[in-house]
Amino acid sequence: MTGKTPSHQCTDPLRTVIAGGGTAALHIREGDTIEGDIFIDCTGFKSLLLHQTLNVPFLSFRNNLFNDRAVVCPTPLFSDIPVETRSTALSNGWAWQIPLTNRTGNGYVYSSDFIDDDSAAAELCQHLKIEESSADLRTLNMKVGQVAEHWSKNCLALGLSQGFIEPLEATALHEVQTSVEHFIDMVNDGGFTEQQRHTYNQQISERFERVRDYIVAHYKLNTRDNSPYWQANRPNEHLSESLLQLLDTWYRRGDLSEEIKRQKLDSHFGSTSWHCLLAGYGAFPPLGANQPGKGDLHVDNQLDALFSGCLMNFSHPQYA
Repeated sequence: MTGKTPSHQCTDPLRTVIAGGGTAALHIREGDTIEGDIFIDCTGFKSLLLHQTLNVPFLSFRNNLFNDRAVVCPTPLFSDIPVETRSTALSNGWAWQIPLTNRTGNGYVYSSDFIDDDSAAAELCQHLKIEESSADLRTLNMKVGQVAEHWSKNCLALGLSQGFIEPLEATALHEVQTSVEHFIDMVNDGGFTEQQRHTYNQQISERFERVRDYIVAHYKLNTRDNSPYWQANRPNEHLSESLLQLLDTWYRRGDLSEEIKRQKLDSHFGSTSWHCLLAGYGAFPPLGANQPGKGDLHVDNQLDALFSGCLMNFSHPQYA
């Protein structure tokens, strides 16, 4: 991207020219040379510009996010298409089921330290109740973590080039959107200065770490005993100070919303998200003062009657 030319898209650079510590130009296989002021690295896990050329280190999350593989398999549409995505714990990870308009997407996210690819494929097929011999199976590698700098010199990494957190909460696209918005804000506010790069890297890295915490909590707090995988997740002590403070507040029955506010964590997973995650563990703070009735607002406000009245405004085709 330059001041003279809006943009170029290069999918297969042959050689990168380095000048002044940054990327000056790309020589591509077609013989052209692409010069620019800023280069966007969207080359996936390879990270050809940021990691391989500018040597920005990759910081793995493997010490508390064990999963590094996925086996995927499409199946036909359901006759009655569900309205939700379903996640199901399996022996060494979890499986997704995503209803689409033309098929059902399925996959098993797992750790290669605990199960091999063939066994994972067989387990997914058993879970889906399909024959492995006729299943359209593909195995994918996942590089879970983030780069040490998302914006280095004149190169910005986006998508898999900047990092990836396993898809349990489907956060990847949101991280890309946030990164783009932050980059635009930084450039508009102060241009391509070292201070802008530093602030940007600090903010984006922090977001990745806090999303990481939320995913880690799913595994740390599991109560499953059916495999070494789940048992190994539970005693894992590689937890951030932020996550430790949240868990301490919850189990002391403190005010989780206030702790989230204190840590300024509501930019991605806020109070509602954390309450939904932790509610299954049964440790709740006491009810606040001045609760109406018994504290059940659904009953107090007669919401069943309200919803029944609202439904009278609609008619289902089979009753028309």
